[in-house]
Amino acid sequence: MRSESTQHWSVLEVDGDGDATIRVTTERVQMRLDGPMGTTSADSADPDSSGTFLDAVREMDGVSYTVVLDPRGALVEMSGLEEMRQALRGQMADPSGQAILDSMLSDEALHGQWGLGALLPVDAVGVGSTWDSTSTSPVPAFGCMTAATSYDVESMDGDLVVIRSSETTSLSDIAAAAASPVPMQLGEITVVTISDFDAGRGLLLGAESTMRLQASMATAGQKTVLDTATTMTLELVEGE
Repeated sequence: MRSESTQHWSVLEVDGDGDATIRVTTERVQMRLDGPMGTTSADSADPDSSGTFLDAVREMDGVSYTVVLDPRGALVEMSGLEEMRQALRGQMADPSGQAILDSMLSDEALHGQWGLGALLPVDAVGVGSTWDSTSTSPVPAFGCMTAATSYDVESMDGDLVVIRSSETTSLSDIAAAAASPVPMQLGEITVVTISDFDAGRGLLLGAESTMRLQASMATAGQKTVLDTATTMTLELVEGE
């Protein structure tokens, strides 16, 4: 599956602590699904229907939610997520499509998107400087997910700073996965991100993040191993 979206950020408020309230509005979404039966695609800018659950992307034009970010770029809170999901669910009659939509736009999935890109350090840094961060978020039926991330300044060229981050994620309740209707064992989840940051303007110019996960499931005496690699890219599109 490949998806691409364009979002418009509008800063609504910056409080005395430097926390910024931002409205994030989706302007265009494109999705492509390749499988054994061929290729299916949908584009929110295309009036023609694909006849599949992917058509829900056309309802995402103009959909907004709000985030609050601290001065380091860390997520403080999000709101409006359920309103966004409900608007899209109404366009999907197939329950399986709704389930896929909910998983893609779950609180956990959207919170995870804000890990794409470096969390800025507290103190001044130079080439070779490192810092760490740890975050914990709930995952239904699996307890809590803890992400431990290490950051390293790889290079500086004028105002352009390249930051590498390496994240290892673990679940607090592995037993819940084994007790689920389809017993599952999860391996280590790792995420490596390279970010380009313009220190002079205080802008994240872009990032590429690769997540690797191995999971195994046993059903009817058969064991299936899923070894996945998911790559996300982020690119700043500057407005006029």
